Amino acid sequence: MVMDAILGVASGLKATKDLATSAIELTTDTKVVDKLNQLVRQIADVQSNLLTSQAQQAELQQAKHDLEQKIRELELELSQRNEFRARLARYHRKAVSPGCVLYAPAPDWTNEPEHYICPNCVERNKISMLQLHADNLRLMEYYCPSCENIFKGEANPHYEERRTRVLPDASFPAPKVITRKPR
Repeated sequence: MVMDAILGVASGLKATKDLATSAIELTTDTKVVDKLNQLVRQIADVQSNLLTSQAQQAELQQAKHDLEQKIRELELELSQRNEFRARLARYHRKAVSPGCVLYAPAPDWTNEPEHYICPNCVERNKISMLQLHADNLRLMEYYCPSCENIFKGEANPHYEERRTRVLPDASFPAPKVITRKPR
């Protein structure tokens, strides 16, 4: 596109030069006027071709800028995905109860505290640590603060302990209730 326009400009300039040379060689006034009119038309055509090529060049520069911006965005996205994959490599899938699979730190990461990450968030390329939601139930419940899902986990080791807890003996005195007198 641009090369065609440049070639058109070059051929127009050559034809203009030829017409100017011819005009100088003519001796009669009518022939000179005709040649000058041709010369003016050729100059107008060359200017039109030049403007067209400049517009095409501006469009190509804008397209190049847009593609460079898209490349930068894709490189950033790729970098973020690679970083996410590197972080996720520290985890493995673990079935914590029937039908509930969470991500736990890999066994070779011994310096990591015991925790789980949300499988739903992992699918969205996000690592979100699950919080203990309720441990007074038979099964541990974990809550994801990002997607707000609740996962029922492994058996609660404290459940039996809480269920069989002995209440204080009746032989202990009841706590005193202190009431204030109105002023």
